Amino acid sequence: MDKNWWKKNYLKMILLVIAVIIAGLIGKFILILKDDPGWAQSYTAVGTLILAFFTMVLALATFGVIWQNHIYKKEERKERLLNEIIEWAIDVSKTINEHMISMDLYNKRDKGLISFICNGIDQLLSRGRYIYLYANIFGGKSEKAINETNENLKACLDLYINYKYQKYNEVFNIYKNIGENTNTIIDEVTNIKIQDLQ
Repeated sequence: MDKNWWKKNYLKMILLVIAVIIAGLIGKFILILKDDPGWAQSYTAVGTLILAFFTMVLALATFGVIWQNHIYKKEERKERLLNEIIEWAIDVSKTINEHMISMDLYNKRDKGLISFICNGIDQLLSRGRYIYLYANIFGGKSEKAINETNENLKACLDLYINYKYQKYNEVFNIYKNIGENTNTIIDEVTNIKIQDLQ
């Protein structure tokens, strides 16, 4: 059984207990009415009241289930967004590390390789734009770090497109900033996830 089962289903349990108690009281009331012939004509009215009451209880239970489902979907969406931000940061970090390892290849002005690198950076930048929108939801250092990472990716893309990638110090500094920012993003988002678990 899930540890949070009671937390998730407390409203259903409370409504069920209330419904059982009220059903018992109504049953006792009907038995009392059955023994009194003066009240016999009011059975239809009492039955209508009972039906109205159980309809109300059912409506409240339905609302409770819908509300819990809403809360669950909201938490699930937040978890998915946080995972997507972490995944993007890891992808950026991997790509940048691969580029740093093979920096000597860029000196050969291989247009196919440069085009491949530019496409990779452009894809990360495109994902980074909507990742930044996700980060607006959570705010904090991760939002700033994502924005800076996107700016660094743009600068890096500009260097490659304009064949200025031979400026090793400039490229290295951009990659270093991107690495620091991705670490900040992963740390911040992980902290948000840990806070949600507690």
